[in-house]
Amino acid sequence: LQMRPFIRAVAKDHGINSNKVVVNSTTLTDGIIVRFDKKDYRVNLSPNGDNYTLTRAHVVDHRVIIQK
Repeated sequence: LQMRPFIRAVAKDHGINSNKVVVNSTTLTDGIIVRFDKKDYRVNLSPNGDNYTLTRAHVVDHRVIIQK
């Protein structure tokens, strides 16, 4: 439930459809991976969770299942 607003925010911030944003977790926590535009990013949440930064990430195991 908390992932939907986050996914919508990422999509809006990057000018893409929210259907193009995938994550590797069903819970919004620091360190999850977000993928869009064929690139992976690590999510860094602020202590109170009201903002985030994305840092480009490169996954080790590309067979990781990414959930929509």
